[in-house]
Amino acid sequence: MKKFGLFAHRLLQPRFLAAYLFVFCVVFQVLVITKFSLLYQVLKVMFVGLVLLALAFVVKATTKKKILVLVILAIILIRLPFVFHPSGLITMSDNALEALQSQEIQDAKSAPFFQFEALKHQGTLRYTLIAFIWDFIGANYLTMTLWNLAIFTAIILLLANLLAPAAPKPLLVLLSLLSFAFIETMFDFSLLLRGGIYLDALLLPLLGMSLFDLEFKRKLPIFLAYYFMFFAIYIQPIAALFAAAFIFCAVVLSLKFRKFWMNAWLLLAGGLPGISLLLYYHLFFTAKPASVGAYEKVTLIPLSQVSLRLLGEVVKNFRTAFVNLFRYETDYFLGSAPPAQGAGVLAALATACLYLSLAVFFAAVVLVLVRVIGRILKKPGLRSEDWPYLFFLALLGGFLVKLVVLQPPRLEPRHSLDLLLLIMMAYFFTFTPLFKARKLLTLKTAAVALVLLAFTVPHYYFFLKNTIDKEQSYLELMTALRENKVKYLLTDFNLAYPVYFLSHRKILVSDNIGPLTLSFFYPGLKAQVEAAPETEKAFLFYSDASGTRKWHKRVTQRLRTRTLDRLRQEKVEFRLIKLKDYVLIVPYKSQPPTVHQGVK
Repeated sequence: MKKFGLFAHRLLQPRFLAAYLFVFCVVFQVLVITKFSLLYQVLKVMFVGLVLLALAFVVKATTKKKILVLVILAIILIRLPFVFHPSGLITMSDNALEALQSQEIQDAKSAPFFQFEALKHQGTLRYTLIAFIWDFIGANYLTMTLWNLAIFTAIILLLANLLAPAAPKPLLVLLSLLSFAFIETMFDFSLLLRGGIYLDALLLPLLGMSLFDLEFKRKLPIFLAYYFMFFAIYIQPIAALFAAAFIFCAVVLSLKFRKFWMNAWLLLAGGLPGISLLLYYHLFFTAKPASVGAYEKVTLIPLSQVSLRLLGEVVKNFRTAFVNLFRYETDYFLGSAPPAQGAGVLAALATACLYLSLAVFFAAVVLVLVRVIGRILKKPGLRSEDWPYLFFLALLGGFLVKLVVLQPPRLEPRHSLDLLLLIMMAYFFTFTPLFKARKLLTLKTAAVALVLLAFTVPHYYFFLKNTIDKEQSYLELMTALRENKVKYLLTDFNLAYPVYFLSHRKILVSDNIGPLTLSFFYPGLKAQVEAAPETEKAFLFYSDASGTRKWHKRVTQRLRTRTLDRLRQEKVEFRLIKLKDYVLIVPYKSQPPTVHQGVK
């Protein structure tokens, strides 16, 4: 029994868990390259072991630090109302495509290429893991939401662990309990709103940083750290900025400890396997040609355009990216029709959160600069515990360069995960001087908690309201499609793929008729729908009462009118069904109606 206890103790060490994850990822890499279905089954068994190990590790950690139980509960409970409305969480067509990829993996029993080999190859680990779960319990969107929430929880715990050596305990506990949820984008990402793979791009670099031995005494943790950082770049290119910022810190500290060459060799040894899938894609894999628009084309700025005027571009793009983190989704909800009760107060709170965070951010920049410069000028210079401050400056520099180098700049919240991490760290650096006392239950702590929680209200309220409304809207829509036995559907991009997923792929879709259409998504599927007889195809549009943007309404009205006119000219009989958020046009297959309903 004693030997078993010793074995279990070793099994639950962070190093063993990290090593197991490394082997798991390597098998996944082989699966992606070979598409050997037997490896899918092997990896699924390994996944069960990984989940059990992770759960046992969490249980062990919470018995040692009971505050972790409260942190995990806080993350879960604040999001609990949302899990009762899983289909409403789809919200965007992007989210439905996330789920559809997992369904494709389930069918093929192999890891896919991004967007079914129609687009540039990116990391698909998340979709494969969801497919494993669905193999056991069946496909449902709630699984994706809960899995994303688990990743979000791991991010918070890893970040708290990284900052712990330099953190006053009350502040660290406070920020962990709040799960930094006053930053709207993290709240969105933890519920899979707009781009779930971006969470993976933050989780794996944080895992690598947690493993790294900053005194360069142990080689295996450094090797694993570099592997996960570079593997994250395959998952999502934005991770390259996190890896580059941390590598800069590691190089600086390796010079101090006279371990430069050891660090360089471990960087190559871990980095090359980590990024091998990306190298394989660029060297050996030819994706199907994709017709992409300007939105998808991001290029580097030509050297001929580099000048001092770019400083103005940096300021403008920084302002837009910063504002978008706090107002992008909230403004959308505030601008939807009809306006929600209390929208003015909630909008004011969101604005207050924005300006507070901006002040905190610039205060953190000053504090970090003073700390780093002061350490450099004094002996013995920078220490290993100073790496978060150095990392903050390196990541900030990389983010500012990115704002200029990438053309056109990507300024949506999901493309500013680097800025998000900077703001999260900024709250830590700025509030640290205010929390010198070691007592957790103080009036100061309670006041800060209440203020930060108040800032979550606008986003929480509108997001929850939107989730409930969306679920009801999708229920009404799917009922109408099912009752009218729709098999082929032409609609907007934002509707095509939610319908395809919610119908369990029984309704074949095309987005070629909507104001929003992306030709490289499911080209074969869309061609099949377009080729169907006119009397078999239904058409779906947003209604005038839906919460879409004004420009979207104008274009939708024009397209809807054009479709109705064309059907009348071709003498195709149809039934026009008006729902709360949609207008559905269904071909009439039996006794035609005497009068068509008009559309204003």
